[in-house]
Amino acid sequence: MKNLKDKINQETKEKEEMIETKDAELRKLRERIDEMSSEFAQMLKDVLGKMSERVDFANQSWEGDQGDILSHKVD
Repeated sequence: MKNLKDKINQETKEKEEMIETKDAELRKLRERIDEMSSEFAQMLKDVLGKMSERVDFANQSWEGDQGDILSHKVD
Protein backbone atom coordinates (compact mmCIF):
# COMPACT_ATOMS: atom_id res chain seq x y z
CA MET A 1 0.00 0.00 0.00
CA LYS A 2 2.81 2.43 0.89
CA ASN A 3 4.56 1.53 -2.35
CA LEU A 4 1.44 2.41 -4.34
CA LYS A 5 1.12 5.79 -2.59
CA ASP A 6 4.79 6.51 -3.29
CA LYS A 7 4.29 5.65 -6.94
CA ILE A 8 1.21 7.90 -7.17
CA ASN A 9 3.10 10.75 -5.51
CA GLN A 10 6.04 10.28 -7.87
CA GLU A 11 3.74 10.27 -10.92
CA THR A 12 1.93 13.36 -9.66
CA LYS A 13 5.23 15.17 -9.11
CA GLU A 14 6.46 14.25 -12.61
CA LYS A 15 3.17 15.41 -14.13
CA GLU A 16 3.39 18.76 -12.31
CA GLU A 17 6.99 19.24 -13.45
CA MET A 18 5.96 18.47 -17.01
CA ILE A 19 3.11 20.99 -16.79
CA GLU A 20 5.49 23.65 -15.44
CA THR A 21 7.94 22.97 -18.25
CA LYS A 22 5.23 23.20 -20.90
CA ASP A 23 3.85 26.39 -19.33
CA ALA A 24 7.33 27.94 -19.46
CA GLU A 25 7.65 26.95 -23.12
CA LEU A 26 4.25 28.48 -23.87
CA ARG A 27 5.24 31.73 -22.14
CA LYS A 28 8.41 31.93 -24.25
CA LEU A 29 6.47 31.24 -27.43
CA ARG A 30 3.86 33.87 -26.57
CA GLU A 31 6.63 36.40 -25.89
CA ARG A 32 8.21 35.57 -29.25
CA ILE A 33 4.85 35.92 -30.99
CA ASP A 34 4.38 39.32 -29.36
CA GLU A 35 7.86 40.40 -30.45
CA MET A 36 7.27 39.23 -34.00
CA SER A 37 3.91 40.97 -34.08
CA SER A 38 5.49 44.24 -32.97
CA GLU A 39 8.27 43.87 -35.52
CA PHE A 40 5.74 43.19 -38.28
CA ALA A 41 3.64 46.18 -37.25
CA GLN A 42 6.73 48.39 -37.41
CA MET A 43 7.61 47.00 -40.85
CA LEU A 44 4.11 47.79 -42.11
CA LYS A 45 4.33 51.29 -40.66
CA ASP A 46 7.68 51.84 -42.41
CA VAL A 47 6.35 50.53 -45.73
CA LEU A 48 3.26 52.72 -45.46
CA GLY A 49 5.46 55.75 -44.78
CA LYS A 50 7.64 55.02 -47.81
CA MET A 51 4.61 54.44 -50.02
CA SER A 52 3.07 57.70 -48.84
CA GLU A 53 6.29 59.54 -49.69
CA ARG A 54 6.30 58.02 -53.18
CA VAL A 55 2.64 58.88 -53.73
CA ASP A 56 3.31 62.46 -52.63
CA PHE A 57 6.32 62.64 -54.94
CA ALA A 58 4.30 61.21 -57.84
CA ASN A 59 1.51 63.70 -57.19
CA GLN A 60 3.95 66.59 -57.15
CA SER A 61 5.54 65.38 -60.38
CA TRP A 62 2.14 64.94 -62.01
CA GLU A 63 1.00 68.39 -60.89
CA GLY A 64 4.22 69.85 -62.27
CA ASP A 65 3.66 68.09 -65.58
CA GLN A 66 0.09 69.39 -65.73
CA GLY A 67 1.39 72.92 -65.20
CA ASP A 68 3.82 72.48 -68.08
CA ILE A 69 1.04 71.22 -70.33
CA LEU A 70 -1.21 74.14 -69.43
CA SER A 71 1.55 76.68 -70.01
CA HIS A 72 2.20 75.25 -73.48
CA LYS A 73 -1.49 75.54 -74.40
CA VAL A 74 -1.63 79.16 -73.28
CA ASP A 75 1.38 80.15 -75.35
